Amino acid sequence: MTSNRRTPRSEPSGRFTAGIGEHEIEVRSRAGFADWDVVTPAMQLIAERTGIPAEGRALFWGAGHAALAAALLLDQPDARATVMVTNLAARDVTEATAMRNGVSDRVAVVNYPRDLPEPGRFDLAVMLPTLDRDLNRRWLLETLAALRPGGTVVLAGPNGGGIRTTISDAAALLGAPRDEVSRMKQRLAAFPIRETRPDAPAWASAPGVAPGTWADYPVTIAERDLALVTMPGVFSGDGLDDGTALLLDNLPDLNGQRVLDLGCGSGVLGIAAALAGAASVTMTDIDLLSVAAARENIARAGVDDTVAVASDLYGAIHGQRFDVILCNPPFHAGQRIDRDVADAIVREAPGVLDEGGRILLVANRFLAYDRALREHFGGFDRVAETERYHVLGAVRPATVATEDPAAVAAKAAPDTHHLITDELRARFPIIGGGIPSRAEKKPKVERRRRTSRSIRRGPNQVRSS
Repeated sequence: MTSNRRTPRSEPSGRFTAGIGEHEIEVRSRAGFADWDVVTPAMQLIAERTGIPAEGRALFWGAGHAALAAALLLDQPDARATVMVTNLAARDVTEATAMRNGVSDRVAVVNYPRDLPEPGRFDLAVMLPTLDRDLNRRWLLETLAALRPGGTVVLAGPNGGGIRTTISDAAALLGAPRDEVSRMKQRLAAFPIRETRPDAPAWASAPGVAPGTWADYPVTIAERDLALVTMPGVFSGDGLDDGTALLLDNLPDLNGQRVLDLGCGSGVLGIAAALAGAASVTMTDIDLLSVAAARENIARAGVDDTVAVASDLYGAIHGQRFDVILCNPPFHAGQRIDRDVADAIVREAPGVLDEGGRILLVANRFLAYDRALREHFGGFDRVAETERYHVLGAVRPATVATEDPAAVAAKAAPDTHHLITDELRARFPIIGGGIPSRAEKKPKVERRRRTSRSIRRGPNQVRSS
């Protein structure tokens, strides 16, 4: 039975205890993905109405900190779980939560989309859908291939969060649900894997939705026409967003520069920097879907000295130095506006910039980063603006106090970062290769211009969505 106590949000330390089903689960979590600090009512509903078969295998999608997976495993001491993760922070805390609750030897953490669930091996699949319908569809197709005949797919989410469309898509793929309930403003549906199913819906073969495929969109960079690949779940997956386009049109001379594309998404800024003659380009993102897309675009564009690395902000690149940071900072945590990530980007940037190095941010006009830029850089310029966005630039002065971003992060959140032990880091190493070294200078590349006002003055700031 579901606990009737209110599920607490996490303390700043990233630790909290929540009643899930009949168990008190000690959750280890940290910011970086939706609902990182709470056990949601949808998780509670699943725990009340779902169980892993004895000695069965369960597959989890969108499980966040994996508290739900831990609770269901405690109900069945001989069951096993595979948790598919698309986010570096979720990957780390999944293992930490499993370890804290004594089920780590029965939990496998799989980085998606680099790795896939084993086909035909699972008895149960549990999905907490995202806000991206096409990503949910792709997960449903992956799940269908992973489940044994007679297995069950369980979906649950808030009535206002798109769960009805996910249930509708599952019915089009799998047939009518065996069970459907609505409680606590949540909805749950369970679908059996039948031998006879409806004909596959048209969306099942759509580029980016069909497993193993990419979607793409056209973009012109440095007078070169490219088709950048993307997939559901990647920021601005249906085309170049206006904020990033504004930053592209106002890039400084990057010839011979060491460039960091922070929060790279599909990698458009990093690709542009490489084509503009950057000596080296490093792209980072906490989102594993984005890293996969950026790597594919690097390969297709044929750019040298360019890598994409999974990283929580500057975590994977500490000790490296750059001349330019390019960034379109995220400001949503699920459906909530959260400026903490952007503030951390600005706060820790001096630690990776050489003296005279520059950070360029593009932001929505309603977000104000001027306080952080003044505090950590001593001032900033508004390089360009439109009605919705502006590009902010700041230069690291010679007198700024710098500290390794890894040390800054450890001080800012001492109780969250220590949760990941050296043993876990060895077991789940940071995805990606080495950081590129300076290469020979390439010729400067002309960039196309977009309508914007270029100005040099003080305050304000933002990010695009």
